[in-house]
Amino acid sequence: MAKPILTDEMIDDANRDRAALEADIRRGMQRDEALIKKYDEKERALAKNSTHKSRRIETAKSSIRGKKLTKYIIISWVILAAFIYYIIKWG
Repeated sequence: MAKPILTDEMIDDANRDRAALEADIRRGMQRDEALIKKYDEKERALAKNSTHKSRRIETAKSSIRGKKLTKYIIISWVILAAFIYYIIKWG
């Protein structure tokens, strides 16, 4: 009978070696100061940009709310003035 090319032991050894190598790479990336600084700066820039966008959106919403509120206040004053005029004129 022919000898198998890959045995279960060889496959298990390769899987263990690959897992150990991936763990070493992850640890190396966590310890690499240059990578940490590079991605930390990018992460801060993205966070700052998203905050700026959020504030801009909130400012726009607040402006729209303010315009609607002003419009309703003016309409209420006009209706109140018309009502008072009606009471005084024909009251």
